[in-house]
Amino acid sequence: VNQPFSEEQLVQLNVIIDSTYNAFLTRVAAGRGMSVEDVRVVAKGRVWTGKDAIDKGLVDRLGGLYDALEYIATEEYEFSGPEDLEIVVFPKPKTPFEQFFDILDHQGQFAQVAASLGSVLSSFDRVENPQNYMVYDNTLDFIQPR
Repeated sequence: VNQPFSEEQLVQLNVIIDSTYNAFLTRVAAGRGMSVEDVRVVAKGRVWTGKDAIDKGLVDRLGGLYDALEYIATEEYEFSGPEDLEIVVFPKPKTPFEQFFDILDHQGQFAQVAASLGSVLSSFDRVENPQNYMVYDNTLDFIQPR
């Protein structure tokens, strides 16, 4: 799991990244009425500030979620406001019952980690002069100081 990518895996990863980026460029181009090449020239794989995105024709206006809902409600559907929209939240919020069982599940995972740590920590009892050792890099590997 914690090994460097092979050359073949790196090639596969780059194919996935390129495919995802090209799909993004295509969607932006379609949404903005631009060619994919024009979007590619402007985007250059960068993230733009809101003002820069307006200047480059990538967005029409700035705002947050409520502003977007207000626009959709009043401009696209001629409703009086976002309260007239049916908004579906994804993922669906969990019920208190589901949340309770999630807590129990996490406690089970915590118990497994605690049991594993217990066996590791018990090895400290066998270390002579533990003050001469230090833990580094958030692992339980030990080095002896100079």
